[in-house]
Amino acid sequence: IKPGKPTILGKINGKPVIGIPGYPVSAYLAMDIFMKPLLEKMTNIFNVENFIEGKLGKNIASSLKHKELVRVTLHKSKDEYIVMPLARGAGITTSLSKADGILEISKSVEGIGLGERVKIRLLKPLKEIDNNLVSIGSHDIIMDLIGDSIKLCSTHVGSFGGILAIKQRNTDIAPIHMLDEENGEYNVSFIKKYFPDEDMMLVKGVERIQGLIVQKGNPLNLKEIKDILEKNVKFVNRQRGSGTRILLDYWLRDESLDYRNLKGYDYEVATHLDVAMAIKNGTADVGLGIMEAAKIADLDFIPLAKEEYDFLINPEIKNSEKIKEFIKFLKSDFIKRKIESLDGYSLNKPGEVIEIKCSR
Repeated sequence: IKPGKPTILGKINGKPVIGIPGYPVSAYLAMDIFMKPLLEKMTNIFNVENFIEGKLGKNIASSLKHKELVRVTLHKSKDEYIVMPLARGAGITTSLSKADGILEISKSVEGIGLGERVKIRLLKPLKEIDNNLVSIGSHDIIMDLIGDSIKLCSTHVGSFGGILAIKQRNTDIAPIHMLDEENGEYNVSFIKKYFPDEDMMLVKGVERIQGLIVQKGNPLNLKEIKDILEKNVKFVNRQRGSGTRILLDYWLRDESLDYRNLKGYDYEVATHLDVAMAIKNGTADVGLGIMEAAKIADLDFIPLAKEEYDFLINPEIKNSEKIKEFIKFLKSDFIKRKIESLDGYSLNKPGEVIEIKCSR
């Protein structure tokens, strides 16, 4: 199974012995799969497991070597549940706390495609899941702050993925930060482009600084994007469709730099923290990300630009109570104090509503 290896099952002098792996997610799943049924049999107290069917909201690749146990979030879209996979690393403990259920992929299957129906073993009551505010889009530290205070189901697929999720009505909100290369404007022009026949609502979030995350002390003396190519150092990139990836590609074109000469351009991760940890553990030397992620990983940061991180709202629920609650929270003194305590952030009317009229 994956995660969950290596797990040891045996008997010593007639007594069952179970060896649990060290990574947190592997340990949890090994206990769930092997230890829990044993205890239930010994105590004659059995837990009733609940399952639900849903539609997969994102492609999942899998190997033929292992049965894979994928942590997922669920949210209701009209009359069915949309299933979104969480990060699958065995050391990513937040994938357990955020998970609504487990999707099992047989080792005879190489993956499951977008839109396929799947069976999910629930980890939480459906009533709790149904009350969540659903967010699909760009990753930022403030999403964790929001999730600590209101019921939030957050999946990180990049800004463009968030726009598609709104278009498909698969989410309530989509965090985005997309730079228009022509006029230097953030977000609005992309909304007009992808929703030409709909009136849309954008809620202002925060301004944040993007820059280079580098090793402590910046031993390679990296100061700008072109230094990465000139010194041929290892780069860690964000996934296609993310606002950070769009920003990087814009800078490369603006300076007439060929992305094919960027060592690690195809090495993609899903969040700013993933970028920082890849640099922290030596997998990469540098990546583009936010200052707070560098601070969390105790790395150095070279600021390059300020950008706007906002929230696109599903037009079908823009007047709902949970959207009103979300906007009220963004305007609260509590979130302002939290954001002001972070490095590399500034406030510019958080919670302000911008109505974007269609061109019809």
